[in-house]
Amino acid sequence: MNKKKGKKKKSLHYEEIYLHINSLKNKSTFNYKLLVLYDLALFCNLFFYICNTFSFFWFLFL
Repeated sequence: MNKKKGKKKKSLHYEEIYLHINSLKNKSTFNYKLLVLYDLALFCNLFFYICNTFSFFWFLFL
């Protein structure tokens, strides 16, 4: 009986580790998605900044 109880404890321990790893993976993918969205926002902001400065100087030279 002791061996069976030990096996159950081990399996529960492995399940806890597995759930912990999965939660870390989910958190990391969520953070990765946020970083990608943040980078996209920065690039869009930079693109509009360049377009606006170009159009401003274009109207100065007209």
